Amino acid sequence: MNDDLITFTNTTAKTITNNNTLTLASISLTSGSTVTYNSAGGADNNLEGDITVATTATLTIASPTVLDATNAATHLIANSGSLNFNSGSEFNIETSSNLSITGSTGDINNFNGALTFAGTGDFVMGARSINGTGTITTVAGTTISLANAQGVKGAINLTGTRTFNASTSYTFTGASDTGFNYTTGNDVTSLGTLTVSGVTTSADSFTVTTSVDGASAFTASNGTITIAGAVTTIGGGAKTFNNLTVTSSTSATLSQSITVGGSLIQTGVGSFVTGANTVAMTGTGTLTLLSANFTGPGAITVSGASSNVTLGAALNLGAVGTLTMNNTTATLDLATFAIAGAATPHSTLTAGNVRTSSTTGLVGNFSTGYADGELSVTAAVSYDFYGAGAGKNLGFDIGNVTGGTATGILDINNLTITSGNYTGAGKIFSAAGNITVASGASLI
Repeated sequence: MNDDLITFTNTTAKTITNNNTLTLASISLTSGSTVTYNSAGGADNNLEGDITVATTATLTIASPTVLDATNAATHLIANSGSLNFNSGSEFNIETSSNLSITGSTGDINNFNGALTFAGTGDFVMGARSINGTGTITTVAGTTISLANAQGVKGAINLTGTRTFNASTSYTFTGASDTGFNYTTGNDVTSLGTLTVSGVTTSADSFTVTTSVDGASAFTASNGTITIAGAVTTIGGGAKTFNNLTVTSSTSATLSQSITVGGSLIQTGVGSFVTGANTVAMTGTGTLTLLSANFTGPGAITVSGASSNVTLGAALNLGAVGTLTMNNTTATLDLATFAIAGAATPHSTLTAGNVRTSSTTGLVGNFSTGYADGELSVTAAVSYDFYGAGAGKNLGFDIGNVTGGTATGILDINNLTITSGNYTGAGKIFSAAGNITVASGASLI
């Protein structure tokens, strides 16, 4: 039999038995039909079309049947009854073939066989799920698309071995969580492209080797997302990350502004290209952008009410990049690192708390070699010094500060000496708020 549709229309139980080669266009069961597909081991069972199981119908693919989806078309499973793949059966989606279960009014609840994607085809799930004790294997060219509140683990609820290729891509087409983290292991830890076509959330840690894209909003509330691979991009709709690590070997490029609620860490030899976009640091975390590899222009803002950002390396904002802190409850911890740039201004501090452990105080963080107007401050900014040991300077004597004087910062809000022994280095300043010196610290 070749390229023919088989339709089963009555309630008498039937069996398809194949000991050699059977090629079918499609299999269709009307309501009440019961069919068992029982092929001999080693026989060829080629499906070139669809599987339709109507309400109250039952189709069972028995062991050791191996069913191959063999052409480049999309194979649609429309299951409104009971579709069973028994343990020991196999369903192979061959090169360039797609599998869609979006035509189903019910989920596939008894998949206990092996589902294998062999090529560049898609697994289109919509809001449907596949459940059972079976296994799944994908390859680099596979793209899985779904819309499931529990994400991948809800859509592909298979308790057997799940082998997700590190370059398989995922598209979320409706309100979803990524759901990459299965409680029983075999998680999705690396992927090719993450496409967000429906509002998507995540609490998972994973690596993206191609891009994070799609017009809808993506929000990661927990975990670390690593942007790796050679050339990667972040674009599309609003993208909010918890921790974001950039390790791309050639370049990682922003085509839109992003929000980072935790740490933004850049490592490796690739460049991080922000373009004219903004990186908003809104939570507690570390900011490490490698001066030799960070390419603006771009804006970094410490603007959230809960922003508490610590520099993990010296920050070079380039010719036109900028850093802004403008929230009264925000904190920017400069540690011992310096900020450089050429914009006028490149660093604007209008509110919040600046911390430093630099031996020379603020001078060590904001070089005295700045041109006029490169650093701008207001009297609403507070300062906290926490260097260890003696011989520390406050370092308010930074030249060419907008909002200060030609010789440095004059007006501040609160001054705190958390640790260390500090002197004002002869600089006269006015504090509108409190001056607090912690036990064991000193200010002379």
